[in-house]
Amino acid sequence: MDKKPFQKNGFARLSKAFFFIIFVISVNFSPCIFAQSEGPLRSGINAAQNSISLSFFIPDVTEVRSGEQGDEISLSGFLSGGEPGDPQLPMYEFRFLVPEDVKPETINPVLCDPVWEEVPGWFDVRPVNPPVPLGGYPNFPKWGEKKPENIIQGRDIAIYGKNAFFPSNPLSFPQASRFRKWNLVYVSLTPLRFHPVEKRLQILRSGTIKIGFERSGNLKGEDAWKYVTPENEEKFWEQIAGLLLLFPIQ
Repeated sequence: MDKKPFQKNGFARLSKAFFFIIFVISVNFSPCIFAQSEGPLRSGINAAQNSISLSFFIPDVTEVRSGEQGDEISLSGFLSGGEPGDPQLPMYEFRFLVPEDVKPETINPVLCDPVWEEVPGWFDVRPVNPPVPLGGYPNFPKWGEKKPENIIQGRDIAIYGKNAFFPSNPLSFPQASRFRKWNLVYVSLTPLRFHPVEKRLQILRSGTIKIGFERSGNLKGEDAWKYVTPENEEKFWEQIAGLLLLFPIQ
């Protein structure tokens, strides 16, 4: 997959939620990480010149509800997600604020020190249903880029027939966006993985997300984080929220 530069309209997603903000201070710059108030427990935040690391822990127990399409798996603080035809699993989107001079094509999220735990039982995880377009569009690509011939009873057999855990990587491809001088990176975490042949589930109890990147060093001025301190951080983010109200991005 090709890595894209920052999308200037990506910050519009931030206007849909109010975020709990965690600031990270380092010697060279002061990047911050902010995410919704739910999801995994977070601790052990570290920042360096070319990376940000966030440790997390998931103590919750999975909930399983059986239905005609299969087992619906839920986890407190997580939303169900995935592509149509994929196993429907809980996921959570982290948002990272990265340095102003970061090179977006170099952003690379890595899961370090993962601790997986077997979920007792046998499971048949239901698939993600395709979207239903309004107005009736017969040529609507409801399966996205998947091959329609691979879809059987709503399931992508390329996944459900494979003798391997899905997803192979619990971290999604990073999506980058820019709002004025602030650069953000979105990374989704899928804390459960499903083995469709063996009917097994494993949950990711803990780990560390490390966002690595390169910086150009071509700053027009100081880093945007230089003047953000614990004393003025609330005012700083209120200012951004105010800008979004005055200049909404569609």
